[in-house]
Amino acid sequence: MTIAYQNKRVVYDLLMKAAAETTLAIAADPKRLGARIGVTAVLHTWGSALTQTLTHDAWHYHLLHFQ
Repeated sequence: MTIAYQNKRVVYDLLMKAAAETTLAIAADPKRLGARIGVTAVLHTWGSALTQTLTHDAWHYHLLHFQ
């Protein structure tokens, strides 16, 4: 097993924070949107058959942002 798999909570927390901080920074840039936005993020670990996938290659995040 990998270190990331054994420490899922820490890895997912870091990924969520990195994705949110990056999105907020890009949106705040006056050359881009120049706005203060909100972000909601969800870790998607379920496959199309509504079964939890066991391989990490199918896991991804959904980020919704709003102004």
